[in-house]
Amino acid sequence: MEVDNLSNPDSIGITLRKNGDTPSEMLGVAVINGGEMLNDCFAGIEKEEINFKIDKTQLPSGVSQIVLFNSKGEILCDRLIFTGKKEFLNITVKTDKPTYRPYEKVDMEISVANRNANPAQTTFSLSVRDGTNEVERKNNILTDLLLMSEIKGYVRNPSYYFEGKNDTVEMSHLDLLLMVQGWRRYSWKQMAGVENFELKYLPEQGIETHGKVVNVNFRGKQAPKPNVDVVLLLKNKGEDGTGDSFIDTFVTDNDGRFSFVSDVSCRWSMILTAKEKGKPKSYSILLDRVFNPDPKRYRYADLQISIAENKTEQINDDKTQDELEDNSDSSFIAYSDSIAKLGIDKKVHPLSEVTIKAKRNTNAQDIFQNRSTSIAYYDVASELDNMYDRGKFVGKDFIEMLVNMNKDFSKSYLYNLEWLLYKNKYRKDPKITIPKVPLFVIDYNPNNYQDVRTINLNAIKSIYVNEHESVICQWAPQISCELACDIFACVVFIETYPEGQIPVEGAKGVRKTWLEGYSPAREFYSPNYSELPPDPDFRRTLYWNPMVTPDENGKAKINFYNNSSCTNFSISAETVTLNGMIGIYKDGI
Repeated sequence: MEVDNLSNPDSIGITLRKNGDTPSEMLGVAVINGGEMLNDCFAGIEKEEINFKIDKTQLPSGVSQIVLFNSKGEILCDRLIFTGKKEFLNITVKTDKPTYRPYEKVDMEISVANRNANPAQTTFSLSVRDGTNEVERKNNILTDLLLMSEIKGYVRNPSYYFEGKNDTVEMSHLDLLLMVQGWRRYSWKQMAGVENFELKYLPEQGIETHGKVVNVNFRGKQAPKPNVDVVLLLKNKGEDGTGDSFIDTFVTDNDGRFSFVSDVSCRWSMILTAKEKGKPKSYSILLDRVFNPDPKRYRYADLQISIAENKTEQINDDKTQDELEDNSDSSFIAYSDSIAKLGIDKKVHPLSEVTIKAKRNTNAQDIFQNRSTSIAYYDVASELDNMYDRGKFVGKDFIEMLVNMNKDFSKSYLYNLEWLLYKNKYRKDPKITIPKVPLFVIDYNPNNYQDVRTINLNAIKSIYVNEHESVICQWAPQISCELACDIFACVVFIETYPEGQIPVEGAKGVRKTWLEGYSPAREFYSPNYSELPPDPDFRRTLYWNPMVTPDENGKAKINFYNNSSCTNFSISAETVTLNGMIGIYKDGI
C-alpha cells in the first residue's frame, strides 16, 4: 500500500499493488482517528495495481491511521498520516499601558475570534511570565496534543514541522517522521471483531481501592481467604482539630479480593480489619496500589535550554556528551539559574570556597548538608506500605527492610558472620577479603550494626543514604579519614519520630495505612500590593489560569500585580475547541 498525503490538499491518494501470483480478494481500507473509524471503502484487487482517493477534508486535525485489511480481519498494511486544518482561532492580547512600574497593577484583555472576526466563546489556558531571561519553549498544544501524543520516541524539535516557513518541505518531513516513529495504540483485531473485547475496568465513579486478604505461611506463600469480612475505618483530622470518619464492611470473593469506591479529598487515615464470624484473624491485607515507575534520568539533550534573548546557550561542542555530563562544573554553568540577569546583580556576590575547621555550635547545618548531598531518601512509612503490598514481609528486621528498599544493599556471609554490603565494595587489604560496611547514624549519633538491627521500624521517620567521603570522615568514630573511607562504604542516616509521635503498630489482622484522596483545587498565588507592603518579589510566573472563560463577545479581562523587576511580559494562551480548532498565542509585551 502506498499513501500520498502531499500531492492534493483535499484528498489522499492510495495505491494498492500485488504480484501476479497473489490471488484476487476483496480488501477493505479504514481511516481511524482517535480510536474512531471515520471513513472506509472496499476494493477487489484483480489487477496488479489499483488507484483510488479518499476525501480528507472531513478528517479532524491530527494523526490518522490508514489500515488495509482482508476479509478475515487481518492487517496487511497500515500507515500514519497527519491532516491539519489551515484555519486557526485568533487570540489577541491588549494591556492598558505599554510598560509598568514595579508592583503596579496590570489590566489585560484577551480576545478570541475566528478568521472572520466572529467571537469564539471557548475556554483557554493563560500564563504571563517575566520576559527577562525567559526560557524558550517552542512546544505547544499543537505539537504536544496532535502530534507527540500519537507517536513514540524522542523528537528533538517537534515545532519545526509547524513553523510555516516552507509548508511543502515541512509536510514531507512530517510524513517521513510518521513512517519512522508511528505506533499503534489500538488493537485492530478487537476493532475488527476477530478477537472479543473484554472490559476489565468499568468507568470510574470515584477513587477505587482494590485489595485482597491472604494467609501467609512460614515459607512466604500466600493463600487467598474467601468470605472474610473486611471492616474499613476512614478518619480525617481537619485543621481545627475536628474531622470526619465513617465505617463500612466488605466481604471477600472466592479469590479473597475486595474493593470499594470513595469520594474524598486530601489524605485520610485508613484502618482495615480482617474478621471471620466477628473475630479478628491474623490474615494479611494487601492493596493493589504499587504502580510507581522507576525514576528516569534526563538525558543531556533533554536539559538543553534556550534563552529567548540570547538564543541557545551552547557548551563547547568539542567535548563529548559523557564528558559534559561527568563534568559538574560545566553542568553547573550550563544549567544554573542566572539570578544576576534578573536585575539584581548588584546584590549578588559569589564567595570563594572556604574550609571551616572550628566546631559548630549546632548540627542544623550538618543535617541540611547531609540531606542535600545524599543520593537516596526514603519515607519509611510509605516504603513499608509498598513492601507489604508487594508481599515482601520484613518483620521487624531493619536490615531486611534496607535490602528490600535499596538494591545497592545486600547481605553476605563471610567468616561465619553476616555482613551488610553497599554496592559490593571491599577494603583495600590485599591479604584478606573484608567487605566495606555502611556507617549507621541514628538521629545524628553513630551506632553499631547490632543496635540498628533491634530498632523499632515504626519509630523510623526517614532514611538518607550518603556516600560522600567528607561525610564518612565527619561521622566516623574517632579514626582517621583515610581509614574511615576504607572501612565504610556509605553513611545511612536514620531519623526517628519524637517519643510521643511513634505510630502504634496494628493489632492482629489489622492493617493501618492511608488513603490518598483528590487533591483540593488551589488558586494560583497572586499578591495584592494594594493591601500588602511591597517586598522583594522575583516571581517568574506572574499570572496563571488553566481555564479562562471569555464572555459572549469572546473577551476576557484579567488583572494581577507586577513583580519588582519585570519590564516585559512573556504571554502564552492556548485553546482547542470541541470541534478541534486550535488557538495559540505566544508573544511578548
